[in-house]
Amino acid sequence: MNADTLDIVNFRDIGGKTGEAGTLKPGIFYRSAQLDRLDQTQIKALQQDKHIQHIYDFRSDAEIAANPDVTIPGAEYQHIDILGAGSGVPSFDMMLKNAKNSFNFMMETYSDLVLDSEAQARYHEFFMAILNDDTPLIFHCFAGKDRTGFAAAVILKMAGIDHQQIMDDYLRTNEMRKQANQETMEAIKSHLNVAEQDLAGLQTLLEVDARYLEHAVAVMRTKFGSFDNYLTQGLHLPEDYVQHFQRRFVV
Repeated sequence: MNADTLDIVNFRDIGGKTGEAGTLKPGIFYRSAQLDRLDQTQIKALQQDKHIQHIYDFRSDAEIAANPDVTIPGAEYQHIDILGAGSGVPSFDMMLKNAKNSFNFMMETYSDLVLDSEAQARYHEFFMAILNDDTPLIFHCFAGKDRTGFAAAVILKMAGIDHQQIMDDYLRTNEMRKQANQETMEAIKSHLNVAEQDLAGLQTLLEVDARYLEHAVAVMRTKFGSFDNYLTQGLHLPEDYVQHFQRRFVV
């Protein structure tokens, strides 16, 4: 088992990166896909090696009902539905419906992550929660790529990490989901009659693209003028939030 990823889909520590303010502490912020298939070895590693104390689940009620997280003893679980009931990562039927327009669908999703009032409220809840506790945590959604990827980018930006390092972590999802995505596509091809052009669209929906995150940044600048304004006006975080965040998590 890989000591860093624990062979968990899209699992990684986003700490250890150095920027203008210093280095984001490693061993605190772990991002992941859903934790529904953990085996006993992985559970033990998360509990005893990573010392996970909190799990923040960004999925919808329907997603959780279909694939609930495996319990990690000693870890407090908190459900924060980023995009509200009925939103978030689409069901397969919705994915198939949007396959032909998959790129535009994803761009709209990233606009929602920035502008949707429910997303703003839920991200506020998440960022206020993590500021008050510096013990190891996992934050995740279904695939760990969009709701989670955006949250990871915001954390890294608040830590003073440069854009290229943020983008590198964001795009690493494609590498870390490669096997899972291949298995998904193979299952679709084997069991469903899906047109070739729709298969290409479905592949797009399973991956991240630099243009999605760049679009979120552009939307943020257009609406709020700056990242700092997004934090205070969009997420309604205290004006000194970044200062407190860096004091606690950047060395």
